[in-house]
Amino acid sequence: MNRILIIISIFFLTSTLQAQTEKEEGSSSNEQSDKEAVVLEDSIPTPKPCAADLASAKKEIAALSKELKEKELRLARIKKSLGTPTSVEQEIRDSLGNMASKIHFGGYTFDVYHLASKELEIELFWRDKKTHLYSLGALKKHLEEQGKELLFACNAGMYTKERLPQGLFIQEGKERAPLDARTEGYGNFYLQPNGVFMLDKEGTGHVMTTKKYLAVKDSIAPNFATQSGPMLVFDGQINQHFFPGSTNYNIRNGVGIDAEGNIVLVISNEPLNLHTFARFFKDYYKCDNALYLDGAISKTYIKDLGREQMGGKFGPMIGVYLSK
Repeated sequence: MNRILIIISIFFLTSTLQAQTEKEEGSSSNEQSDKEAVVLEDSIPTPKPCAADLASAKKEIAALSKELKEKELRLARIKKSLGTPTSVEQEIRDSLGNMASKIHFGGYTFDVYHLASKELEIELFWRDKKTHLYSLGALKKHLEEQGKELLFACNAGMYTKERLPQGLFIQEGKERAPLDARTEGYGNFYLQPNGVFMLDKEGTGHVMTTKKYLAVKDSIAPNFATQSGPMLVFDGQINQHFFPGSTNYNIRNGVGIDAEGNIVLVISNEPLNLHTFARFFKDYYKCDNALYLDGAISKTYIKDLGREQMGGKFGPMIGVYLSK
């Protein structure tokens, strides 16, 4: 028994001495490594920033800053669109019930001609018997020569470089340009669904998708018609391709049919996106169907508002007039 205890004691003593030796050797080795590290560290030069890296970093920071500003601007526009109260700045109603108005809606202003009476004439114009009319001023002069007073005019859809109607154009019951039923192509005209604004022989206005027009055109027999795109509102819903945060801003003009069947002709006074423009037709005038006519080049003449834009170099135009 005593022998066993002696052996155990010797074993522990040996282990303790060995551990102490390894610790001292490790300490010495670490000190040597630290010294070598210091020497190596001192011998490595401090890296200097590369000019190309700095330029790249600055470019990335600038891009991120621009993106942040754009998002802040988009958010501000959405808040403005949704939070600004609606008001009527100017409203002039004639003895027939037609109304010219300047309306604040969604942070923007719109000039509107609300055609409630069929005692006024509304037509689509493009060419007279001699020449292409082109401008709103030329249209006004053309009507005055016939003893007619122009009350409202605007461009009526898109056109080619040659000022030919893009898509369907019917004038006085005659098809002057065929319907374009393609669903793919470049530009707003082909943003689906596109549509048709037409007037029947009684002067009643209709706005519908191109697809629906193909189904009903024979039964309605349009007297005037123009094709454009996209539809802003159809079947009571805003076009699904539009969204509130879009940064695609332009002056816009369009036409809709309100709940009473009256024609509503609108132009924005400030650049705005298609969603806000569509919302004006849907929410303010309760239009189940409204059609986009054109954008940046759009002009409008409204006599009662003193809006006398006489320029332009258009294809088709809409004119509302009174025979004297």
